[in-house]
Amino acid sequence: MPKRSIGVTVVSCILIIFSLLAFSIIPLSFAQYGFHKKLIFPLSIAFIYGLLLITPGIGLLMLKPFARKLALFVTIIGMISCLFRIIGQFLIAPIPVLIIAGITALIAYVSIFFYLTRPKIKEQFRPTLEKKG
Repeated sequence: MPKRSIGVTVVSCILIIFSLLAFSIIPLSFAQYGFHKKLIFPLSIAFIYGLLLITPGIGLLMLKPFARKLALFVTIIGMISCLFRIIGQFLIAPIPVLIIAGITALIAYVSIFFYLTRPKIKEQFRPTLEKKG
């Protein structure tokens, strides 16, 4: 079994932290706004996105090949989402803290994407053929 690099561990932790942030939106929204029908769809999306982040986060720790592919998919979704949030923030109400947070998340997603596409990293996720004895 190939050894997991420190970078893969860091990427995994970042994805798990992002998933916890996505999950934390749900109770915080209910605490602030109460239960409203208008919140069901966006909070469902937050929950699904949290699942999409935590699954590759844990899978990367175990060097599962599907986890790298899912992480690439999720980072693409994250990059697109960040771009829309940054542009929307500029157009609707330019709040510097939210713009900086969006840019920081975008940089994190781009970095994760390029890191996971490096040949040495891809090699860690290739299944090894074990000899039958």
